[in-house]
Amino acid sequence: MRVGVELIVDFLSYLKDQLFTWLPLIFLGLLVYFFWRMLAFMPRVKPTEVEPDVSGPTCTIELDLGLGRGSASYLTSDLSYEYVRINAEYRS
Repeated sequence: MRVGVELIVDFLSYLKDQLFTWLPLIFLGLLVYFFWRMLAFMPRVKPTEVEPDVSGPTCTIELDLGLGRGSASYLTSDLSYEYVRINAEYRS
């Protein structure tokens, strides 16, 4: 009967060593799995819904990140092909 107990103890020791060897990979696999599941439940946005009207002098983009009320402004310049072409003709 002593041999059976020693086999069980050796087997449990082997499992413990294997667990600590594979634990980081198991954790990474679970992390990827739950992230993938989270993405599966996110609402899908059609590409046509995210294209703002940029034909006028201003453009408003609204984002709801679910982080409360807040706002921000961003100023930029016109870097269209025509703007770059006109400014490329200047010589100093």
